[in-house]
Amino acid sequence: MVSVAADDTAGAGINVERLQGQIPYPLAPVTLELVEQDPVSTRPLPVPLPEPVLDEGPHRGYAIQWFSFGVIGAAGYFFLVRRAARRPAETPIMTAPGPLPPPLGEGGETPPG
Repeated sequence: MVSVAADDTAGAGINVERLQGQIPYPLAPVTLELVEQDPVSTRPLPVPLPEPVLDEGPHRGYAIQWFSFGVIGAAGYFFLVRRAARRPAETPIMTAPGPLPPPLGEGGETPPG
């Protein structure tokens, strides 16, 4: 059994105009799909397409994974903000090991040049 579709949506991936420039005979804007074959051919071609798998697939697992990433990110942000709020404002993040040297031109040094 062969199903024939002559509408615009059937062969959405087939550009008939482009193929027509490469083939010497005229093309019709239809697509054929082999659904079943009676009698079954002993030759290797054409082969009917297998039925599509209609299960859940990995979608639920991916959804759980990304919602988990969102929860982890929100919780991590909450704890970082809480930690920053608990830190006293006068505590410097980084301190120098000793006093800074005077800038050039002060303290008796002459600037180069």
